[in-house]
Amino acid sequence: MRCRRVISASRSCVKGWTNWAECWRSRRHPAEGAGSRRSGFRMTTATAIRVMLVDDHLVVRRGIEHVLADDPGFEIVAELGEGQAAVAAYRASRPDVVLLDVRMPGMSGIDTARALLAEDPDARIVALSSFTTDDLIDAMMGAGVRGYLPKEVSELALKEALRRVARGEGLARPAGSEAAARGADTGDLAQVLGAQQLKVLALMVKGLTNPEIAALLSITRPTARYHVSAILKKLDVSNRAEAVALAVRSGLVRDEDGF
Repeated sequence: MRCRRVISASRSCVKGWTNWAECWRSRRHPAEGAGSRRSGFRMTTATAIRVMLVDDHLVVRRGIEHVLADDPGFEIVAELGEGQAAVAAYRASRPDVVLLDVRMPGMSGIDTARALLAEDPDARIVALSSFTTDDLIDAMMGAGVRGYLPKEVSELALKEALRRVARGEGLARPAGSEAAARGADTGDLAQVLGAQQLKVLALMVKGLTNPEIAALLSITRPTARYHVSAILKKLDVSNRAEAVALAVRSGLVRDEDGF
């Protein structure tokens, strides 16, 4: 029994990680006489995209491994269940793309992303999570990842995302995220921005620069720059002055707000 048949019903949108696990088990324990390969053994092309997986759930890693296993355009060069060993594994395998879980015990996905980018500023990282809240997405994007995918992503969308990031491109914000669902034209601006970016906006109103905002909020300067850019985009304004004017006019930020 070929593994692809096990999840044929979910080929267009793999929402059940247990299906991937079932498929993986069928590969490890195939029916008698079946011609199934062991997971991880396959032919790849000379230009295959080298992928490193970091996720604390074995079923997730095996599911992704199955999705990529029969495609010669991808090669999984390392897989880890924790972030602590990610830098050493990255240094040894030099992947084209890192697929990184966000919430992991011990070293979080955010800290792991920062460590990988400290090792290699050109590291191409895609966050993968069951959670698509604005705060998590902003934190990961601020840490320097190239994109953020929900774990409900389809096989085709996952592969295309990996190809795009391997080419050096970035990914759009997840369609199911809070900000994307509400849209930047909503009247509920506070919910659109989220707690962290409201703090950044309040400091922008006070006239602080990006380095000053970073120091006051104990974040990096690139993270501060990311938040400012995200605020301008969400508020649909072209510069800081317009963002400040909108914040004051709408009552989104008060002069007495301070952090």
